Amino acid sequence: MKKETCTSVVQRTLIAADDFLTATHLQILTGLTMSQVAASLHHLKRHRAIDTLEGAGTLWWYATPDQDDRSRILEERTPESRPRKPRKRKVKS
Repeated sequence: MKKETCTSVVQRTLIAADDFLTATHLQILTGLTMSQVAASLHHLKRHRAIDTLEGAGTLWWYATPDQDDRSRILEERTPESRPRKPRKRKVKS
């Protein structure tokens, strides 16, 4: 049975909250350690899945799933667009 990753738990919690949450709030809501929450927030922030707002010296996190760049759609490769592999020549000695 597959276990959900810490990052997906944090992202799901932020999306479900539909509001601003601090790292402490996320720790309480998810049951993860602060290290797991911080690592997840860093990863999600780097890929623009979440953003921050600072107020009174506190960082408030919120989800921006429409800007998430972790997955992308690639065009299908055709034989014409695929780079040609050079053939190795056998050298006779």
